[in-house]
Order: sequence, then C-alpha cells, then structure tokens
Amino acid sequence: MNQYNEISGNIKKNEGKANFQGPSYTKLAKSVTLGTITGLFSSIALMIIFAFIINVVFGDPDSVINIFTAIAASAGAATGGFYASKKNGSKGFISGITTGIALSIVILIIMLFAGNNADDIIENSNIIFKLIIILCQIVFACAGGIFAVNSRKNKRTTRPRSVNKKK
Repeated sequence: MNQYNEISGNIKKNEGKANFQGPSYTKLAKSVTLGTITGLFSSIALMIIFAFIINVVFGDPDSVINIFTAIAASAGAATGGFYASKKNGSKGFISGITTGIALSIVILIIMLFAGNNADDIIENSNIIFKLIIILCQIVFACAGGIFAVNSRKNKRTTRPRSVNKKK
C-alpha cells in the first residue's frame, strides 16, 4: 500500500470522528430548555409550599414574602441547572449559566404578562432586590450545573469481576 492511500484512509477515518467531537449546540439547547422548564416548575412548587408556610407561621406575610420568593427562585434555578447539566452530560458551567439566564428571562416575561406592566414593576418594588434575585438565580443555576457534572453517574460501586460472578 502506498503512502497516499494510507494518508487518505486515515483522513477519511478521522473525518467521521471529528463530527462527534465538536460542540453540540442542539444538545445544549435541548438540555437548557428542559432545565428551564424543570426550574420553573420547581420554583412554582416551592412558592406554593412557602405560601402555606408563611400563612400558618407568620402573622404579617408581607414582611417575609420577598425573602421566600428569592429562596424559591434560587432553589428552582439550582434544580434547573442541575437537570440541564445532567441531560447535557458535560459543560456544567455553560449549561448552568445559560439555564439561569433563560429562567430569569422566563420569570421576567411571566411577571410582565401576569397583569403587571413594566412601569408597575419598576415603580412599586425595589430594583436592587430584583437584580439580586436574578444574580442569585444565575449563580445557583451555575452551582447546580457544576454539581451535576461532578456527581457520580452510577450509584453502584465497581467490583472486581470475581465478586460479580455467581458460582
């Protein structure tokens, strides 16, 4: 076999592998979308649970509602970032930060279309507090994504073959 055939054969073999080694943006987009939906639903579930707790425990729910909303939004973002990174399988920081930003945008859009126009949101509330909530969502989603990538894939421990074989 001459050198030309060997080189061209190696190039053809490596071309097929190169397609799978590049970044998969569609996989990242799917995992971020699923992570955003998961984070949104877990935030809503936590807000419902916190609403019952606030009504039972606290006499004046208006004083603590913002704190519990921030906790629920951050925990939902962490859940969404974790789920997105588990689905993606790699790039925990990228999928986490993208999920956190997407979740913040979705929650902002829901707030705008839920009867509050932009002027009411800006005038009636503390902008700094809302920016802190958005920043917390992004940070917690990143942390969830990083934890998901670094978590174990199998719960089973690996054993030597001699232990797994039945006699």
